[in-house]
Amino acid sequence: MKLKKFFTGVLAFVMVASLAACGGGNDSQKVTATLSSEDASTVANVATALDDLTLENKTIKWFSFYDINPSADAETIDPDYVMFTEKFGGTIEYMQAAWDERFTAMANLILGGNSPDFYPVDSDTFPTGAMTGMCAPVNDYIDLEDDLWKDLADANNMFRLGDERYAIITNISPIGCVCVYNRNTIEEYGFDDPAELFYAGDWDWDVFEEMCVEFTNPDEERWALDGWFFEGAIMMTAGVPLTEIKDGQVVCNIDDPRLEKVANFMYDLSKHSVYYPREAYGWVVLEMAGIESGQTLFWPVGPYGFDPKVDGAMFVPMPKDPDGDTYYINAGASGVDDGVHICVGAPNPEGVAVYMSCKRLASMSDEVKQISINQAKQNGWTDEQLEMQEAIYQIANTNYIFDFTSGINAEYLAAADPVTRNSMYSTTWAEIKSSYADVLKEILKQFNADYAALNL
Repeated sequence: MKLKKFFTGVLAFVMVASLAACGGGNDSQKVTATLSSEDASTVANVATALDDLTLENKTIKWFSFYDINPSADAETIDPDYVMFTEKFGGTIEYMQAAWDERFTAMANLILGGNSPDFYPVDSDTFPTGAMTGMCAPVNDYIDLEDDLWKDLADANNMFRLGDERYAIITNISPIGCVCVYNRNTIEEYGFDDPAELFYAGDWDWDVFEEMCVEFTNPDEERWALDGWFFEGAIMMTAGVPLTEIKDGQVVCNIDDPRLEKVANFMYDLSKHSVYYPREAYGWVVLEMAGIESGQTLFWPVGPYGFDPKVDGAMFVPMPKDPDGDTYYINAGASGVDDGVHICVGAPNPEGVAVYMSCKRLASMSDEVKQISINQAKQNGWTDEQLEMQEAIYQIANTNYIFDFTSGINAEYLAAADPVTRNSMYSTTWAEIKSSYADVLKEILKQFNADYAALNL
């Protein structure tokens, strides 16, 4: 397939708009959201780049805890969904599963000969899915040398063990990495606006720490950091994941000096008790409500958590190392369906490839991108917020990090979790390494050996 020259930047796709369109609908619901005739014509014209694809089996079976069909009351509809359903006549059958039971449910379906076609890439789906016989190789369905895919070859190859790739990635999305704040709070305390600091290249650990320490006052119930993932979000600013896949092997980077440096920064923060003590409040975090009220200063979270309609709400990337020039994004394929696995025994993997080709093409087209931007504005996003979203996706496209820590096994995750968190809780990096480094390396050594044995 040879495409016309399309825009190759990452689509500034807005999670809020997508999540509004991805409700828990079912096959009996009638989708009422439509594109305008002008936008529908634009999508149809862009879709001609896929003229050499055919969809013989019109139904693909989606297995997840959320539906990717638009809900009956959705106000907007994703252009790639329109492309798949209108150009190819495709339909998506939703096979629902509870989050905490989804792997067991999928295993039962596969063993019973009723495999779904695809399910979402998430932090805990790979590489374990390849080891346990859940996801199948995708090499035969997506050609990374094709014009449609070659710009995302590196990202797709991160989901490779041996010679086999196990995921289809259509877009690089930031997850758990934007730093949400309220400009009203920033102004009240006399801080410089993080957005202005970011554009000037001055949004770094030093200024972040100064703000966190000055703002925090437990006696007045004010804390700088909130949420479930702020430890990992800060850890990722080092620019290296704890666990990654190199040349088809899973490796642990615990000896990398960049991780030690960010851990020391987190240890310094821990001396000032800057985080909201969720354990003292029934293990409930404040999230956007804390940002809106001014009780918390920063909430590191994925774009899905941001509410553009909150007065003063804004966000920036997580701060960078003051000794470097690079901002890093904890990028992933989770959050809606930017990345998927094809199930073992899938009845229609070719149909999944067509659907994902629609998504990939939509993410490359300037014209389709503008449709998504216009929909975002309907959902309350401002031009300034969208500009920052664009900047973050540009970072995600160039300085992304995939961390596969959650996708190995329960034993590995249990040892890795304190590595990524405990620096924020007054534990030195030397103590952390002495407790967990050898354990993590040994588990991965066995994991790689077990996988190699499966492919003899």
